[in-house]
Order: sequence, then C-alpha cells, then structure tokens
Amino acid sequence: MRRNSLGNSDRSVWVENLGNGKFTVHALPWQAQIAPMNGIVAEDVNGDGFTDLVMVGNDYGNEVFIGRLDAALGWVFLGDGKGGFVPVPARESGFVVPGDAKALVKLTSSSGASLLYSLSKPIQTASLFGKAAGN
Repeated sequence: MRRNSLGNSDRSVWVENLGNGKFTVHALPWQAQIAPMNGIVAEDVNGDGFTDLVMVGNDYGNEVFIGRLDAALGWVFLGDGKGGFVPVPARESGFVVPGDAKALVKLTSSSGASLLYSLSKPIQTASLFGKAAGN
C-alpha cells in the first residue's frame, strides 16, 4: 500500500474520503499548480449537478530574493462527476481575483443570492457563467 504524506507535498490536490478511515489523494490539473492556492469553495457553479471548485491564491510574502508567487488570477474547475476537474478560462467563467488572495468564502444573503468573498473584494457568483452558484 502506497502512503502519501500531504505534509510533504507541493501539489494542489483534493482528498477523497473512501470511508473507514481511508482516503485517496488526487492531484488537481496542472493549471492549479502554477501558483499557491489559498482559498477554495466547492460548489456546483454551472448547474450540472456535479461539484465544481472555485479557488484563489498567490503569495506576496516571500523573501525578496524569491519574489512574488503571482501567476494566478483565480480558478474555476468544473467537476465531471467522476472525480476529475476541467479548468475553465477566466474569459469564459468571468471569475478573476488577481493579487495576494488569502481566502475565499461563500455567503448567502437573506434573499438566497450567493456571494463569494475574497480577501479584497466581493465577487458575485452570478458572474460565474451568468447565474448564481447553487441556484
């Protein structure tokens, strides 16, 4: 049995709970590996019934000689229902969060509208594929 120590991994992954204390680690597509990922919301953003991933990242707090890790603009990965995720370009998803984003949370208003909030600005999930996530 192969053991995978997440503490020693530099890959962005998702972990599948198989039950009975067993887990499987799955690497996300290469597009999720280009910059540190700091915030994630798992939500069906396109209404197909499969869990999708919306993520933010980057890291400006490195030593001067390393420089900023700033290749990310935010990510949307659509779930295929089989454990795989397909990246969606920002020009299609409308989701763009540049800069040193440290967190991503979903809030739901009293009217039922969902909003995603990142470190510096609110992003309405209605801008994702033209409709609110979870609606």
